Amino acid sequence: KRRIEADVSTPISDRWALRVMGAYDETDSYLDKYHVNREVFGAVVAGKLTDDLTLTAGYHRQRNNSTSPTWVSLVLLYSDGTLIPYERSANNAAPWSYWDITEQQAYSELAYTTGDWTMKGVLTYRHYADDFQFVNQYGFPDRETGVGLSGDTSQFSSTNRRILGDLFATGKVKAFGREHQLTFGASYGRARQKTFQGRGISDAFPGYVDYPDFNVPDPFDVPEPAYAAPGIQHDQTDKLTRLYAASQIEFTDYLKAVVGASWTKAITKGVYYGEVRDTNQSKLNPYVGLLADVTPFLTLYGSYTTIFSPQTQPDINRQQLAPVQGINMEAGIKANLFDKRFYVNAALFRTKQKGLATLAGFIEEDNGEGFELFAYYEPEDTTSKGFEFEVAGKITPNWSLSGGFTTFKIRNTLGTVAQPHIPRKLLKLSTTYEIPELNNAS
Repeated sequence: KRRIEADVSTPISDRWALRVMGAYDETDSYLDKYHVNREVFGAVVAGKLTDDLTLTAGYHRQRNNSTSPTWVSLVLLYSDGTLIPYERSANNAAPWSYWDITEQQAYSELAYTTGDWTMKGVLTYRHYADDFQFVNQYGFPDRETGVGLSGDTSQFSSTNRRILGDLFATGKVKAFGREHQLTFGASYGRARQKTFQGRGISDAFPGYVDYPDFNVPDPFDVPEPAYAAPGIQHDQTDKLTRLYAASQIEFTDYLKAVVGASWTKAITKGVYYGEVRDTNQSKLNPYVGLLADVTPFLTLYGSYTTIFSPQTQPDINRQQLAPVQGINMEAGIKANLFDKRFYVNAALFRTKQKGLATLAGFIEEDNGEGFELFAYYEPEDTTSKGFEFEVAGKITPNWSLSGGFTTFKIRNTLGTVAQPHIPRKLLKLSTTYEIPELNNAS
């Protein structure tokens, strides 16, 4: 691995500052043939237009070029069902496969502060483009002859242009002799994505690659084919509009409420590999929470939230599934211990979701260039409930600890297990100890 980087920050006046950064590295891997080049460049300027009005603007560009990237897992079995004894460095990518990515982002933030109120406007533009060429392997090689492994190869290029805007205000208001917090705003996002695909040219059928002998030193080193002219496969525009308001109401010194709502409208138009995507959905989602300070360091809380989440998965007729709707309820206890140096939270939660996308099966279809597997989904109503415990803070001034444990069950309306791919138990733990003698505090 070789890397060079630079990062320069400098004031350009008494009100403005500039930061410019860049990096380049080349990296090999424990995987055979795999190599990555990366370069990053960014610049940020920030300052005050007036005493109350600030502006931040920036640009960021990152390019990743990789050779022989892995795309699918290794074929694990011989045709007789025995495991293939790979080396740790085994890489099933062809030497001529690649994946080149360029991502650019420009953003600006305008903030105005007056009294107890702050107003912000944020505008972000993101452009993602990639080109890649790979092979998917399938089949099971014969242990003796090495015959039986095949593949499918294509060239792809895609672009994704996205613009996001957010305008919001937050501040304090006085009512009924107390001070309350209020936030409200609006956001809009628009994304346009295109993907082009060119299948490999073959005498058998488009995209076909034959691996004649699996017993050679690198069985995945096959000749690079020619490719057909790319055709558009994915052309989709997504729009998301959101209006929201939230408040923190102080009933007493020991009792607070969090009340809010968001209105979301999602529009999708386009085509995804022959699947027509044309949806227009909207929903108002209120939520409410209550916090009670039992002692100066102990707080009880409860919340109720509605759910509205658009989905992209297709049904058996290639129609996009309706958004997930439902409710989420949570109740728990929070504690700040040791002069607020250590935080503990324990909670019970229950979530009901209506129409959650669940993989139902696959259909083999002839797309005119060969056969492909089409995955389709069915909506499923589910109920999940569980328990969560979290800790974070400092045991000593130099010793920090954070972690948590979550366990839950999720079932459908028939009472059977749903979404089996989701882990049911999660344990996470991290700790950091700083040695004062090795810390250059000066």
